[in-house]
Amino acid sequence: MVKLKQILNRKNSRIVEFKSSLFNHVLEALPPYLSQNRAPQQLNELYEAGIHQPTGSIYICNKGASLHTKTPESKKDYVTYHIGFNLYIPNHGVEIVNVGIVGDLKNGKSVVLRPESACAPSFLYGSQRCNCYDQWVLSRQLAGHFNPVDINNLSGRDLENFIVAYFQKGENNIPRPKESQQAFVLLHMDSQNGMGSGAIENEYNPNLTETAFLRHRGEYSAEQIFSTSMAEGFISIGITPDPRKLNDFIGYKIPGIILDYFGVDKPIIALTNNNEKTTELRKAGYNVFPVNFFARANGSCSLETEDRRKEFGHNIPKGLETTLEQEFKRVKEEIEKINLSLSK
Repeated sequence: MVKLKQILNRKNSRIVEFKSSLFNHVLEALPPYLSQNRAPQQLNELYEAGIHQPTGSIYICNKGASLHTKTPESKKDYVTYHIGFNLYIPNHGVEIVNVGIVGDLKNGKSVVLRPESACAPSFLYGSQRCNCYDQWVLSRQLAGHFNPVDINNLSGRDLENFIVAYFQKGENNIPRPKESQQAFVLLHMDSQNGMGSGAIENEYNPNLTETAFLRHRGEYSAEQIFSTSMAEGFISIGITPDPRKLNDFIGYKIPGIILDYFGVDKPIIALTNNNEKTTELRKAGYNVFPVNFFARANGSCSLETEDRRKEFGHNIPKGLETTLEQEFKRVKEEIEKINLSLSK
């Protein structure tokens, strides 16, 4: 009989990693559908699989890679460590999450978290009806501001070597940068188009991403064809507004699963207007400091901004108007203020 410790490894109190034969079976049975027998390199050097014990979710992720990145507006250089996750969640489905780590998760006073649900109209086409992409831009702008690097006019292989060496693997393979700077977790939930509209109540959906994609397209068609609000758009296609609340609010538990994987034990500065996100983080045991995150508010997005305020209870002042530049200054100062209070 195979000993349990030969196939399992406890990363931390909430994460158990699969090893040896169990790891190989999982990678063959689930995406990426890879066999160690066919691969010339060791797949356990490229991927990891395991279970998140509080939710019973199986995760598969790559071991990550460093990216030379630039802030969208000011074009400052910084380095992001990028990891992709598939989460197989009981009684729910398969969530796909892209995670960018900027800064040091282990040192410092706090970790800044931006949990972003996918929004194809905004990210692909620059839709001004919502401010989703602008919030992502502001997240990256802040991450680069707090974590600038000097690449010294490096290029080609020299630049790649610098970027690869910038993050080192610390305890439990958690990426640690050369410099201890403000940590950011930029979390993009690819499968949560339209507020996680792929979720089905009390049913496992193996393709949340495809379902959400098509449902979200219908939802925003309904807004214009039938002249509805956001919530009424969901109701028009026969689904619950904000399906992230279904199945015990599991759509809102995704950020906590990711933070648990990294073993984060610092206070969380959550960049969000959504009370449900902070509530679920607190239920997961995190000390959360919410910071309202508007990025842009003007006449173009006033309809959706008001719907989010009235129908979904988001923390948005009535009649709010602000610009990306104003928001960068405000949010930066709030992060600094919270860190200062944590020092006392």
